[in-house]
Amino acid sequence: MVPDVQMCGDVWRSLHVILVAAIAVALVVAWRRANVHGVGTALAGANLVLFAIAIALNAVGRTAVRARRTQLLLAGRVTFAEALHMNLAGYAAGALLPGPAEEAVCCAQLARAKRFTVRELAAFQLRDKLVGAASIAVVAAVLLPPLLGGLAIGGIAIASRRAIVPLGWLVVSNALCIAMIGLCIAAAGGCTSTRGCTTVFLATALASAIPLVPAQLGTLEAGFVVAATQLAIPASIAVSAALLYHVAQVAPLVVVGVVPLFRVSAGGTRC
Repeated sequence: MVPDVQMCGDVWRSLHVILVAAIAVALVVAWRRANVHGVGTALAGANLVLFAIAIALNAVGRTAVRARRTQLLLAGRVTFAEALHMNLAGYAAGALLPGPAEEAVCCAQLARAKRFTVRELAAFQLRDKLVGAASIAVVAAVLLPPLLGGLAIGGIAIASRRAIVPLGWLVVSNALCIAMIGLCIAAAGGCTSTRGCTTVFLATALASAIPLVPAQLGTLEAGFVVAATQLAIPASIAVSAALLYHVAQVAPLVVVGVVPLFRVSAGGTRC
């Protein structure tokens, strides 16, 4: 059994190295396609008002929505404030540490403060991932022809009927992400449709599905730039918008989440 576990660990480490290398190659290709001077110009001339709105949508809107989602998935065993505190610590961990640090921190808080068993924690993580996948599928269905999209969304709703309310909140979170993408592209001097922003969102969600590196550094940008350039957005603007979007996603939550994360690492019992 031990050799098998060790072999699995070696395989995962090798796969991790290969995937990170592939991301690095994709970033190099994207950077070579972009005019470095153009990226600097786009960032220097970025519309700070639009960028600030994108930050606010994430720091306030998405943070509150996802805290409510977490509270519902835990069947009310934590308060909204506890879910918010737990999520913020998890976001900071995910941004600063490699691997599934966000999930580890959340589970540690639930086990310590709320006496969740391993089985309950596994069930919570499974529900969370399934609802997350369903919310992405709902967004993808929007890109289908109206009839097919409606049927797909109806099927997802039926399959997720036991978690339909958390799913609804997560779809709202995804919609806020799409709005943030549009704001960041506009802030960098670009322009695209809501459908285009949705395509970029799906690309970034797919690229960031597996937590290979802290804060998905590089993976998110690679997915964003690949999708945006396919929408005829100039590479320099695509790279600039990707950087703005990533900062809007990560920076405010890390700043706010460091304190809760420190309390968790220090052995605090609060969620």
